[in-house]
Parts: sequence; structure tokens; C-alpha cells
Amino acid sequence: MKYSKNEELRASEERYRSLVELSPDGIAVYSDAVFVYVNAAAARIIGAKGEMAEYFIGKSVMEFVRSDYRDLFKEQLRQIQEGKTLGLTHYVFIRTDGSEIDGEGVAAPVTYGGKPAVQTVIRDITERKRMEDALRDSEKRYRSLVEQSPDGIAVYSDRIVLYVNSAAACIIGAKGENPEYFIGKSVMGFIHPDYWELLEERLQQIQEGSTVGLTNYVFVRTDGTEIDVEATSAPIIYEGKPAVQAVFRDITEQKRIEKAREELVFRLQEIDSIRNEFIALAAHELRTPLTPIRGIVDLLCAGRLGILTNKQEEMLRVARVQSERLQNLIDDMVDLSMLQGGLSKLCLALIDMAGLIEERIAFFRDSFDKKGLYLRSELKEGLGLVCGDRQQLIKVIDNILDNALKFTDKGGLKIRAGQENEMIRFEFSDTGIGLEQDHLERIFDPFYQVEPTLTRVRGGTGLGLTVARYVVEAHRGKIWAESAGLDQGSTFYMLLPIECL
Repeated sequence: MKYSKNEELRASEERYRSLVELSPDGIAVYSDAVFVYVNAAAARIIGAKGEMAEYFIGKSVMEFVRSDYRDLFKEQLRQIQEGKTLGLTHYVFIRTDGSEIDGEGVAAPVTYGGKPAVQTVIRDITERKRMEDALRDSEKRYRSLVEQSPDGIAVYSDRIVLYVNSAAACIIGAKGENPEYFIGKSVMGFIHPDYWELLEERLQQIQEGSTVGLTNYVFVRTDGTEIDVEATSAPIIYEGKPAVQAVFRDITEQKRIEKAREELVFRLQEIDSIRNEFIALAAHELRTPLTPIRGIVDLLCAGRLGILTNKQEEMLRVARVQSERLQNLIDDMVDLSMLQGGLSKLCLALIDMAGLIEERIAFFRDSFDKKGLYLRSELKEGLGLVCGDRQQLIKVIDNILDNALKFTDKGGLKIRAGQENEMIRFEFSDTGIGLEQDHLERIFDPFYQVEPTLTRVRGGTGLGLTVARYVVEAHRGKIWAESAGLDQGSTFYMLLPIECL
């Protein structure tokens, strides 16, 4: 079947109209700035109340263009009248409810209904514009953060510097160079040759898409000096191309402090070792003559070497007491030396701590009675067993009881115990002279005396609590003291794990 040219033309126009009507983009035709045709998509873009396309026919285009874009519209209309086709142009349109949308469109001269007209294709880009604005704001904030960062930040591609922030310029530059000075320079020029191989390994990881964690390098500054840095690196896209972003900081001073600290620790360990050797030697040298001295004093006191006068007996009693104090000091020094040096081995066994405490209370009972002090225990049943060294734990309990005896003049000592989180908690509460807050931690330091003159009057080596702390910590426990202040008494707490085998 043959079609006439008129029929072919009508068929072509129908196909064109169908395409226009079905287009997702808004398409409108106007003549003398008045709409003569809009498709359904254009009606949806400009209309906000469900208006049909016919609603816009005969209305002025300027009614839907925001006032600050009307001069641009008039200029482009003039160009179209000269036969030009216009590329994408951004406008702000006013919808029928007064709201504004961002749009972009192209326009070209056409003949419509036998008259010169303009066909425009428009698209609502409000959401895209919002996202673009948000992206620009984000990039602006990011760049501001990068520029203000105290860490050096650099971007490079193919080992060539593309960007550095001010902090990076200060870290690498030594002559006041601006960031622009480093652009285009090789990264390798600022890294010590000893670290080139490491950098290549890290670059290989980055090319595989990995982020490289903290890595130490030595950088070479622009004056040739070397600095220690730590850096992280990650793959990024910079100006549309793959690149590496590195964040780094100067740790030269930190490394110097760490080295000095290590040297100090080593030196302190040496001093500690020398001190322990000295204590062990001094204890041995003191113990050697003390043993026969104590033996002779005991013989004299027993009258084995003749009858003594009252004055002689009194002086020998003083000598015996002082020799016992010296023996206690020597024993504490030896114990402390062995504990600090890790030479003291615990002889572990399951111990009934309630029974052990009652045993030590019986041992100290007469001494407390002689001073008119009470010594009581409130130990809950079923405390459990402790895996520990019996003799060492006796030293701890005796030191606490002896301290309470020496530094309490009225009242006495009460001992409580109970379970707490798989531990046995012991409380030794006395009504003694108490402690000020700044002494509570230091009383466990070797030879520390709260009040030297007071200690001399009441006796004490200044090592008992130190030994107690080492013993308790060797049993995976904890010991500490609390006090409300002077003349308020003190409470010593001890935690020991239950059945720690």
C-alpha cells in the first residue's frame, strides 16, 4: 500500500508528538514568550497542584522564571531569534504554588503552527543541585579541616607531590617554604634512602586497595636534617585520578623522650640491682656478727656466766631488745631483696585464711592485753581457701598486726573478712594515730617513715609494709590503706584470690 506524502507527514508528526508526550523531560514550545504547547512532564515540573498541560497554554513564560533570571532569558531569546541553538543553561523556575526549583534546559528555534517559535527541553535538577551544593560544602569543610590540621597531609601520584597542607610544609620544610614549593617534586626526595624499600612495599599495598596503618619513616627536610615521623596512607581519587593520601606527624621529640626513658629505666634497673646486691651483702655482714652477739647476751641474761647485778640485767635486757630489732631489720632487708629480685619462690598450698588469722591473733593477744587494747575478729564462715605460701602470708598478717599494736594507744584492732568477686577481702581496722592522705600510698615504699621521730619512739624498720605489698602482689592480690586523717584510725585492706591453683 502506498501512502501519500501528506499521510507520511501526518504519521511522522504523530510519532514525534508521541515521543514528546512520553518524554520524561519537560518539553515546551512558546512564541512571543507565550506558551503554545507543553507536554505532561513540563506540566509536572512547573505545576505544583496537579495542573494539566492545557493550563499553561497562553500563559507568559516570564511568569515561571525567577526575576533574577529574566534578563538571561531575554538575552537567550534574542540569540534564538537570530537562529542560534542554545546549550544547557541553568535557571530557577517558579512553580504554580510559588515554590522554586532548579532546572536546566536547552532551546532551539522551530516553526510551530506555521509561525516562528522556540522549543525548550527542561529538566528538574533541584535534588542534583542540592547534592552538588552539599558536596561542595563538604569539600570546603574537608579542605578547611585539612588546612587546619596539626598533622601533615600530602597527596601524591606516581610519587609526585600534588598537594600538601601547611602543617606538611612546616614539617618537611626547614626554610619557611610555602606548600606550593613542594608541588611537582618527587616524594622520594624527602624520604631517607634507607626507607625507600619500605615505601615501595607500602605503595604496592595501596595499589591493591589497602589502607596502610601507622608506619615509621625518617624524612629528610629541605635543609638536609633528618626527622622521625609516623604516617598512615590510603588510596584516594584526586582531581579524577588515582592518588595516595598520606597523613604524618613529626615524632622526633617523642622518639628522643622514649629513648631517654629507656635509658633511664635501664639505669634504674642497674641501680636497683646494685641496691639489692648491697642489701643482701649488708644483711649478710650484719647477720654474721649479730648471731654470736645475741648468743652471748642470752647466756648472760640466763646467768650462765655469773650472777648479774640489777643494773647489768637492765642493760642486757636493752641489748636483747635492740639486737632483736636489728635482727628484724636484717630479716626484712633480706626478704625485700629476694622479693624485688624475683628470687623468693612461693611454696604454694591451700590455706584456711580464717584459721591462720585466728592463729596470729592468739600469738599477739598478750601484747595487745599488756597495752590495754582489744583484738577482735569477725570472720564470716565459709570464706574459702587461698592458694599461697603460709610463711609469707604470716609475715603480711604479722606486719599489719604489729603496726596496729605500735601505733594504737587506745581502743584496739578489729579484723573482718568476707568474699568479694572470687576474692577474699580482709579489713584490719584500728583506732590508732591515723594517716594523712598524702601518706596513704607512700607507706608501702621502702624505708618510708610517716614521722621519723614518732617511728623512733615506737620502733619499726620502715620495711614491713613494703614486704607485705610484695608478698600480696606475688599472690595476685592487692593491699592498700585508708584513713580519715590524724587521730581517726586506719584500715588496711587485703584482697586474695580464692583457690588460685
